Amino acid sequence: MYEELLDAWKKEAFSLELQSLPVDFYRRLNDFIKRLREEGRLADRESIQGKLLAKVLDISVKLIEDLCYLRLSKIIYASKRGGIEWEKLTDDEKPYAREISRIIDEYNRMVRRIVEGRYIPSETISSVERLKLVRFKSATSSFVGVDLKVYGPFKAEDVAYIPEENAIQLIKQGIAVDVEVTE
Repeated sequence: MYEELLDAWKKEAFSLELQSLPVDFYRRLNDFIKRLREEGRLADRESIQGKLLAKVLDISVKLIEDLCYLRLSKIIYASKRGGIEWEKLTDDEKPYAREISRIIDEYNRMVRRIVEGRYIPSETISSVERLKLVRFKSATSSFVGVDLKVYGPFKAEDVAYIPEENAIQLIKQGIAVDVEVTE
C-alpha cells in the first residue's frame, strides 16, 4: 500500500489536474495506517524493525495529508471554474466537494450582488452558519448537525445554540422550543 500511496502522491503533486483514485483508496489507506500503528506498538521501539515502522508511519502520514490537501485545493479550484470532474473523486470525497461547490456558489452570488449594488449582508450567511438558541423539552441523545459537528447529548431544560436547520426540525418534532434572545 505504501507504494500505491507514494505513486498517487507523485501523480497528484506533478499534475495540475485532479487525478483518479481507486474507489476504496481511503479505506485501504486507513487499514494500512491502523496496521502500521498496531505493528509499531508491538515492535521494540529501539529495534531496527521498530524504528523502520515508525519512519514508514511518519512518512505515510505526511504523504496522506499532503495528498488530501493537494486534492482539496484542486477541488476548490475546479469548483471556482465550475468544472469538478466528479468521476475522479472517490465516494468519500464527493460529499465534501458538493459542500465546497455550494459554498463557492454562495460566495460568487454575494460577489455578484456587491458589484450590482444589491448586497445585503444577512443574505450571505447560509443556514448552516446560522445558529438558533433552543431549550430541550426532554433528554436528547447527541446528533450530527448540518454543519457536521456533534451536538449533545442534552438533558431536559438544557439550552444550546444549534444550527438553525436542525433547530427547526427539533421544534417541529416537539423535542425543543425556540428561545427568543433579546438584546
